[in-house]
Amino acid sequence: MHVVVPASTSRNEPIPDPHTGSEFKVDVYAYFDGDNIGSRLELLLLDDNVGGAAQYSASVDAALTQTRRNLQNIPSLIVILAGGDDIFVKWRHGMIALSDIERTRSTYEEICGQSLSVGVGLTASRAILNLRRAKLQGKAQLVCEPGSFDDSQGE
Repeated sequence: MHVVVPASTSRNEPIPDPHTGSEFKVDVYAYFDGDNIGSRLELLLLDDNVGGAAQYSASVDAALTQTRRNLQNIPSLIVILAGGDDIFVKWRHGMIALSDIERTRSTYEEICGQSLSVGVGLTASRAILNLRRAKLQGKAQLVCEPGSFDDSQGE
């Protein structure tokens, strides 16, 4: 599901290049977080299913590793952090399509069987807030700040 939230008042507005007069493009940030990963691991351990917990942990790790590799193969996208079931990335506005994010979510779920919530914003803090909103709206959500994707890229 794709949800758009109200615009931020602390946007990362483009600024003119003093040499060319053209605008610098803004950065866009996305925070990906696996849904229910910790809860499922905890339940396995509470049931003394240590082997199942290890196997599940390995599948989450494989999903994160493949997801990180897929994201790193997208030109202009930079993976800032990846660990556990979280990935935080940035790219220049207009360089990534919404379909790239949706494809990333699908890959993760195919590998480990759990959904991936994503918050996208024009600042790091807006991406984190939008991830929080995605989790509160029932998880398995993509919440984007308006203007995060170029309309020609399929927002």
